[in-house]
Amino acid sequence: MPAEQQRLKAHIQIAAGASKWVKVRTHDGTPQAIRYLQGVGYEVVAAHPDDSAIDYRELDLTRPVALLVGAELKGVSDEALALADRHVSLPMLGMAQSLNVSVATALLLYEAQRQRAAAGLYEHCRIPEPAYSRLLFEWAYPKLARRCRELGEPYPALSDGGRLEALPTFAAGAADLTD
Repeated sequence: MPAEQQRLKAHIQIAAGASKWVKVRTHDGTPQAIRYLQGVGYEVVAAHPDDSAIDYRELDLTRPVALLVGAELKGVSDEALALADRHVSLPMLGMAQSLNVSVATALLLYEAQRQRAAAGLYEHCRIPEPAYSRLLFEWAYPKLARRCRELGEPYPALSDGGRLEALPTFAAGAADLTD
């Protein structure tokens, strides 16, 4: 199965709910993943407090950026740091030298959201209409979408509020397809 079609295999204690909305692409290793992202136009930025790192608030997060954050004890690997386009740091005050990886990630993502909102990137939908309607249907009715694809049937129309306008004839009596 091609990597871009593989389902996310989550550890038993990790939720994979985002895989419903985020397409997952697997790679043979970190270098391959970084090179792929760079090849499709992303700047790869590693969170790492070295002398070349810039303050995370100075990074333009309104354009395609892939953020690398490392494990709490070891950080981003030396190999990944060497391949990254840039390093950013989250300045610390006091005696602490680093943040928990989830906190650091949250700060980076919040800064991206803040910059994007300030740039007006959330003022209108930027997903083309056909893709938006397809995604809305697949997110709202995943079982019914799967069944439509299996049967080669088009997705039923949705109201402006995202409700099914009519249940397809093949789904009559199959309430489990709409939950």
